[in-house]
Amino acid sequence: MGHFPKIVLGVFAASVAGSLVASQLFSSPAALWLGAPALIMSGWAAIGHLVTIDDDSPGGWSNQESSDRTWHRSLRDLSIKLAVFIAVGWVVVFLPAG
Repeated sequence: MGHFPKIVLGVFAASVAGSLVASQLFSSPAALWLGAPALIMSGWAAIGHLVTIDDDSPGGWSNQESSDRTWHRSLRDLSIKLAVFIAVGWVVVFLPAG
């Protein structure tokens, strides 16, 4: 698979951590700038999954066998991505403002 997923996760984690540190030590704008990459990455993953969710529905492009397991896994994955996006949004946008 290579190093790309590790690099992406590293950038994501560094962005969230940097935003947390900046929100405690510096200002809201610094926390927002440092957390923007994580916010964009998590939003992109959630919105991209939401846009293509119909592919995983029974009879869809990725689920031609009409498997309920595939459909439920896709819904679970979407829920996780949305939860991560909301959590990152809270850390990056709302936590520094408080």
